[in-house]
Amino acid sequence: MTSRRAQVWPAFCFMGWRASLRDASFGAIPDLVAVETRVLTSRKDRRRFAEFAESVYRHYPLWVPPLRMEIRTKLIRCTHPFYEYGTVDLIGAFGADGTMLGRVAVIRNPRHNERFNDRTGFFGFFECENSLEVCSSLFLRAREHLQASGVDRLVGPVNFTTNDESGVLVEGYDLPPQMMCDYSPPYYDELLAACGFSKAMDLYSYRCDVYHPFPEKFMEVGRRAAEAGKLTVRRINMRDLSREIEFIARIYNQSFADLWGFVPLTENEAREMAAGFKLIADPDLILIALRENNPVGCLIALPDINVILARIRGHLGPVALLRLASMRRRLQTARLIVLGVLPDSRSLGTAALMLNQLVNAGREKGYSGGEISVVVENNVRMRLLLKNLGFQTIKRYRIYETDLH
Repeated sequence: MTSRRAQVWPAFCFMGWRASLRDASFGAIPDLVAVETRVLTSRKDRRRFAEFAESVYRHYPLWVPPLRMEIRTKLIRCTHPFYEYGTVDLIGAFGADGTMLGRVAVIRNPRHNERFNDRTGFFGFFECENSLEVCSSLFLRAREHLQASGVDRLVGPVNFTTNDESGVLVEGYDLPPQMMCDYSPPYYDELLAACGFSKAMDLYSYRCDVYHPFPEKFMEVGRRAAEAGKLTVRRINMRDLSREIEFIARIYNQSFADLWGFVPLTENEAREMAAGFKLIADPDLILIALRENNPVGCLIALPDINVILARIRGHLGPVALLRLASMRRRLQTARLIVLGVLPDSRSLGTAALMLNQLVNAGREKGYSGGEISVVVENNVRMRLLLKNLGFQTIKRYRIYETDLH
């Protein structure tokens, strides 16, 4: 284990900060203090890293703790399928009394760099007290850690890839987060900008209401295809889940292949994701579109269990499992997580047809609505469809980047 004490000013010179510290927009700058940063390797320190978020969000009542078993899989036991090809190093920032003040994970994803022929490193699981020197010390250490392995660009936050929770919330602080969506303090955007980061890509969330009227002209194409027998939409078959996962993973990987930063799910990542969904899934909200009996589209919406997670504080013991099982049937909102259509079937109105069936199913089962999230900014086709169908954006998340030259 290595450690280093750093002061804010050298860190800012290193990060390319040019303006006066007094020009920062997020309040008074505290006196220069020593901040120790170190790579965390022991199980005890990794647990401290995993639990640190609770201290940051103690004054943010809308924040919902993640499931502890998921955090253990990703950060403590390190058994997530990402570790089959990628590496993760955890960095903590500490005050003079040993109190943790910030954290960041340094992530290397060789599959991304092979796909895009670049030397990008990633950061994730970023949490920090509202302190410029803590934030700059964390990223100075992350920068040096990555440069040693030839990385020349840093992007994040992603936990571990863009298929996981990504981005810092920059609009929509007054709305509760949906499941598997991060909530961020308003000062994160300013801290990251002060540390030399700029926008790489934005992600959007849309409000969805079960009584949403679909414009007739956008439904007509899909309706004609359905009436001609070319296009059908069915719910997922939970009795043949393994085969259905194969269909969904193939559609997912092909549908989003041209989107910014997208790296296809591995087979094990798809199964890990499906295992997490199975506990809470409502089969009527997971749809597969077929063109002449061949799967060409998929839609995954899940009941928003954040209202339950907020009560159990991330603990999923026997009592919490019973509460989850009993309350899940009474949940009134859902999050649409995946809406993918193979390129050669998009002109048939497949996405609109699946959305319409989802809204109808949700209304029949007593849901009031939810979110469609997140849609990456360069997914112009989907953003235009949602706009034309009348859905409104309600949240925006940002992924940042900085050069390490």
